[in-house]
Amino acid sequence: MEIVLNNLESKPIKKRNDKWQFCIGNCHAVFMLRKDMVEQLKLIHEETGIRYLRFHGLFDDDMLIIQRLSDYSYFKMMPFSRSIYEYNFLQVKKVLDNVLFCGFKPFVELSFMPEALAKKKKYGLRYKNNISLPKSWDKYYKFIHDFGEFLVETYGKEEIETRKFEVWNEPDLGIFFNGKQKDYFKLYKTAYCALKDVDPKLEIGGPSTSKCKWLKDFTTFGENNGCKPDFVTTHHYVGDAFGNVFEFKDSLNIMKIAHQAKKEKWDIGKTYQKFFYKKSNYVNWPKSLFKKMDKEAHAQIPNYPLYITEWSTMAVYCSPYHDDKVAATFALKYALEMDDSIAGASYWCGSDIFEESFIINKPFFGGFGIVNNVGIPKPVFYAFKILNNLSHDEITLDKNEEKEFEYHIYKTNNGYQVLVFNQDFDIDKNNEEKIKLTLEGEYKEVNLYRIDDDHVNPVKERKKLREKKLLSDEEIVKIRENSTLKKEKVDFCRDFGKTIINFVAKSNSIYLYEFIK
Repeated sequence: MEIVLNNLESKPIKKRNDKWQFCIGNCHAVFMLRKDMVEQLKLIHEETGIRYLRFHGLFDDDMLIIQRLSDYSYFKMMPFSRSIYEYNFLQVKKVLDNVLFCGFKPFVELSFMPEALAKKKKYGLRYKNNISLPKSWDKYYKFIHDFGEFLVETYGKEEIETRKFEVWNEPDLGIFFNGKQKDYFKLYKTAYCALKDVDPKLEIGGPSTSKCKWLKDFTTFGENNGCKPDFVTTHHYVGDAFGNVFEFKDSLNIMKIAHQAKKEKWDIGKTYQKFFYKKSNYVNWPKSLFKKMDKEAHAQIPNYPLYITEWSTMAVYCSPYHDDKVAATFALKYALEMDDSIAGASYWCGSDIFEESFIINKPFFGGFGIVNNVGIPKPVFYAFKILNNLSHDEITLDKNEEKEFEYHIYKTNNGYQVLVFNQDFDIDKNNEEKIKLTLEGEYKEVNLYRIDDDHVNPVKERKKLREKKLLSDEEIVKIRENSTLKKEKVDFCRDFGKTIINFVAKSNSIYLYEFIK
């Protein structure tokens, strides 16, 4: 393949697409009280420039947000003990302060239901998030209203008005919400009115659904019921629209796998991966599918800002995709393709310190995070770092997105950056392509940053060490140092006012060349 970049000074320049930089997700709120989590998120903000942080469970009982006298077993049978209670926003403040310390703005997800307010004891995840409706809508309104007043009192209106508020998470899924669409709409309206009564300028949205569902119904409800949203949110995972669904018919096969797991003494991570990771379902997904889904979603609600508040390669926990360079190239491609269909997007998620189902004790197990559970950045972390380090001036080229190897060029103060990559959903694909890159002008230096099998591959570095589940501090440092993104000097030649480099590019790999005058 030959890439020839001529007449660059005459080509129009467009501003770098930064919609990917809007937000990143994380597990649940109580983890934001952990020192290691704060360190990881601070690193993510500093290296990627992502602006907002979104997470579940700000109102979960592990945040001690409503405490009743009956919560202490000694008083449980005492008359009136359940009616003696107080709101306690102390831990909420600690969490939000830590978000700010990391450099982010909080993207405040109003979830889930404090048990003191809940109609039922109904949980969806390992950390016992109550997904029930409130037993009293008036008390739920008061709770949200008091929460809003606490925010204004603590941080001031001017600051709070820079944050965004999203009502609940994925209410279309039974694992997150024990109710129907009409129930969610009532919950949304109650929370909306409670916060707007505190400050009408607060930005409030939803429905935070999976698979771009309920969008038109949601905005129609808001327009007709005095709770018109300021923005609309939904989620993208590649498998959502392409058969990555596990239904009752799969249960027999899952039971067979469980029997095999018991017989062969598999651990939780391997068993979980065998349950749900189906590579054959993934390899033929078309490129640019999220771009298409964005346009289709926004077409339903053309007059509203649309935020994709979760997106990733797939919604399968313990998938090898998440630790591999395939996640890096997918994230890079979607980030570059985001357009005016969406207002911003939030990658899922920041850290492998994660508790929706199981906390896995291996350092690389296929967690959703861009940093693993001991603080080692993964290839996708460095893909975001590359995006953050690109010049803001992109030169407009003829479209080449559908080619096997895609390329973009950015103008810098002292030369150009040329980004070449291949994105493929086949994690095992290992094609090679000889590329000749010719850039007009003579340059004194060419540098390379790359993500491939041999560069920025912490899983490979892990395999060089003796097999054990927990790494020592020294081993963590060694893996981080050996898998970081490094600058390499590149051989090049000049020919009649042009600079030429030759290299071999591989599947699901990223190459960023700096041409310096």
